[in-house]
Amino acid sequence: MALEPVLLDIIADIAGAVPKRKVLCLGYPDILSRETFGLPEADDAEPIKRWHGWPHRVIDANAWFEALTLQPEYWDITKARGPEKVVDLNQLMTWSLEPEFGLLIDPGTLEHVWCAANALAFLSKFCPLNGYMLHSTPLSMANHGFWSIHPTAFADFYEANGFKIELLLGLSGPTDKRAVRDLPLYNRFNMNLNEVVVCLARRERVVPIATPIQTKYRLNPTLKAGAA
Repeated sequence: MALEPVLLDIIADIAGAVPKRKVLCLGYPDILSRETFGLPEADDAEPIKRWHGWPHRVIDANAWFEALTLQPEYWDITKARGPEKVVDLNQLMTWSLEPEFGLLIDPGTLEHVWCAANALAFLSKFCPLNGYMLHSTPLSMANHGFWSIHPTAFADFYEANGFKIELLLGLSGPTDKRAVRDLPLYNRFNMNLNEVVVCLARRERVVPIATPIQTKYRLNPTLKAGAA
């Protein structure tokens, strides 16, 4: 999983506004950057570049977050890179912790979690008022993970739970030459090949987490004429 330039720019833009400096990242991310920032490269940069087909630098993740005065914590099912806290996202519902992360980053993890909807609902409880949730998940990448996640899933879930969608983008093409477009929240649209959804949501109200109803059914329960 990786944080590519579009995501790095989003995080840098909101870093000063997050209400808590602790950041939760689902998995240890490869920081794919075109800029040097005067920061060290990751120790395993060369194989990561080959893996992602990335011709530029791979910055050490800890150094990148710390340059933004953010304190990263990484969760994964295994210590694949070393600093991860081993967490099974399928088992989170037994936890009882207070909101503590000003930013939660899903750089391509939820689609690999069998109980993805439950994990999303539970992870959102860690997000405080004015905190952010950032996702980069597959839209049209068959068999990349268990699931592809559509914009309406993010839009409906976050609307039902006191969050505001700040950005909803589609990324396609090579990682170094991304085509970026705005995606509709609810209406149907044609997907690009191997497209990725980027969603940024900010918590405006703290309410009990609820299961959403898809908007097209909520607004038009019988799906008669005029339904999307």
